[in-house]
Amino acid sequence: MSGIFNEIIIVSNSPREFSHHRDHKIVPDIFKGIGPLGGIHAALKASSSDAVFVVAGDMPLISRGILLNQIELFRQRHPDVLIPRIGDYIEPLHSIYSRSVISELENHIQNNISKAVWKFIKNTWVEYFEPEDEADAIISFMSINSPNEADSIEKIIRNRS
Repeated sequence: MSGIFNEIIIVSNSPREFSHHRDHKIVPDIFKGIGPLGGIHAALKASSSDAVFVVAGDMPLISRGILLNQIELFRQRHPDVLIPRIGDYIEPLHSIYSRSVISELENHIQNNISKAVWKFIKNTWVEYFEPEDEADAIISFMSINSPNEADSIEKIIRNRS
């Protein structure tokens, strides 16, 4: 993401773990214990831009090409949220969120509507982005949630080298 964005924000409730990232803004969740929605909210509140690209911290294989295409489509259409989609699969944690959704997100959180990101976004103006290279997108959206997934990602990285 370096060289693409002027500002990188790391949302973490353990900021000391990221203290070596001196060039990045490190902020905690404002609304704690609600998972990714809290992180999205914190990033939106901390950002000096009109929109933020949100990516999960356990997604190490982001495709620069997909990201640049996503940014271009967001700039053309200006939706509340731009989410990549492959068939029926969407990835709201590799998406662009407009700061215009902050008050709606706060209302959603404060009224305990749901902690699920998809429940929040269904009440916003969502545009979907369908990456041209589906195989590249599948790799870009891989996350590390288990030792097996970590091994798979390490193999991909070794094969790319």
